[in-house]
Amino acid sequence: MTDISLGLESIIDMMTSTERTPSKRQSRRRKEKTPDDIAEAFVACPRCGFFLAGYRLIHDDYAEAVGKSNGKILDLTWDNATRTLVQKSYGCHIHQDAYHYEGTCQDCRRTFVYKAPATRRIQESFQIEISPG
Repeated sequence: MTDISLGLESIIDMMTSTERTPSKRQSRRRKEKTPDDIAEAFVACPRCGFFLAGYRLIHDDYAEAVGKSNGKILDLTWDNATRTLVQKSYGCHIHQDAYHYEGTCQDCRRTFVYKAPATRRIQESFQIEISPG
């Protein structure tokens, strides 16, 4: 083998063997959010902070909801206690016969959506943005 071919092989080996390290921005984006990270996003707004604090007291599934989240939206348990909490936090009344309701926090513009299935066999859904905007 010539010196040139050895040089090319070593360069190719070097290029294929070195793993690309993600930038700080990419690694932050990939990092899963913890329940505390999400709580920090909510406490910046008094209404949303009140809602999340109440939800965490009422339901035991907050950490599970955070684990299932995509980093943008929390899918929370919907029941009468959550309905009352939404009413007290955001001042909107979601009627029991409603099929769909979209609301927004008056302070921070965080959106939330209630969806009822066509049949009652499927559980109702309540989703809220993690970071407004």
